[in-house]
Parts: sequence; C-alpha cells; structure tokens
Amino acid sequence: MLMDPFRTCLALGPLAVYALLLAVMHLSRRAWVVNGNRDLITLGVAVSGMVLIGPIELLMPAEHWVAQRGYAWLVVMVIYVVVLSLVALLGRPRITVYNITPAILRPILARIAAALDPQARWAGNSLVLPQLEMELHVEAMSPMQTVSIVATHEEQELVGWKRLEVELIDALRGVERTRNPWGYLFVSVALLFGALVALQLIVYPDAVAQGFSEMMRLD
Repeated sequence: MLMDPFRTCLALGPLAVYALLLAVMHLSRRAWVVNGNRDLITLGVAVSGMVLIGPIELLMPAEHWVAQRGYAWLVVMVIYVVVLSLVALLGRPRITVYNITPAILRPILARIAAALDPQARWAGNSLVLPQLEMELHVEAMSPMQTVSIVATHEEQELVGWKRLEVELIDALRGVERTRNPWGYLFVSVALLFGALVALQLIVYPDAVAQGFSEMMRLD
C-alpha cells in the first residue's frame, strides 16, 4: 500500500464524484450552464480530501490534535469552507457552459445580449453591455468543448449577471448536443478512483477505521 487506506479514500472519493459529474455533463445531449461560484466551490470540495491529508495535516502540530481530538478537524473544515466561499464571492463573476463550442454559443450569447441591452457591442471576444454595467470576455477550452464567460473586472452589476445566466439556461435548453468524447475520459477516471476507494473499504476495512481514529486522535 502506497498510502494509508483511509487517506486514500479521503483523497480519491471526492475526486471520483467530481469526475463522474463532469462525465455526466460531457456525455449528455445538452449544454450545461454553471454559475462560476458553484463551479469553484464544487472543485474546492473535490480537492478537499487532498488538502486535508496534505498541507493542513502536515502543518498542524500533533500535540494540538491530541488535546482537541476531533473538534480541531471540525474547526479546520469550517475554516476551509469559509475561505473557499470568500474566494468564490470575491472573485470576478463567471458563467461556465459545459459541452458546447464557441461557434454555437456566441450567436446565442449575441442574441441574448441584444435583448438585454440594445447598446451591447462586441470587440473581438469581449462584450460590453453598458446599460447593465457589464463587461465580459469569452474564453474557450475548445478540446473539452467548454466555454467560460468571465467578467473583465470585479466591479460588475451582479443582477445583470444573474439575468444573463437565466437567459442562457432558457436559450440552451432546446439546443441538442452530441456526446463529447472527453466524457469517456472522465468516466474512466471516476471508475478508477471509485474502484480504488472500494478496494480499500473491502480489503482493508480495519485499516480504514484505524486511519480514521489516528487522524482524529480517537485512540
């Protein structure tokens, strides 16, 4: 065993679920509109296990853990959630659209922008909606068929971004998409990580329980 069975489960379990979510979105026949805050928080949850068994566990003094037992981990997890939420809230507004290409999204986005703000204008991949006090940039990850609509600066009208998100969801609901081959890669990753977690739970159940007790200092 290269890693403690409990820590293997803690590190790979959330990543397996995250990979499965990505697989579902890329293999479906529709586009998925995800708010940037939710996207970031979901990613933060996916890597939370690796963060807990990595830098957090290494940096905290062992004596402190013994004295506080499992309550210290509760405090750490609360702090992690708070920091993650602050990063999401203080970042620039973003909308991510999965399983779509820029060629399909841009005309739809142009129609929505014109309906929301008749003064909307394009400059390359940037779009300005002066009446809604919005400036955004379209960023494409073409191989993965994922497009991000990102604010060019932090001082944006959040109400306008919410309206844009709702309109995008409505407009893309009727757009039929083909299955993205990247989805099969995410399925493979999810199955691999899920199998490794299941293997630890089935073959080393006592070691998983012992690892949990040692990490929480319950022994």
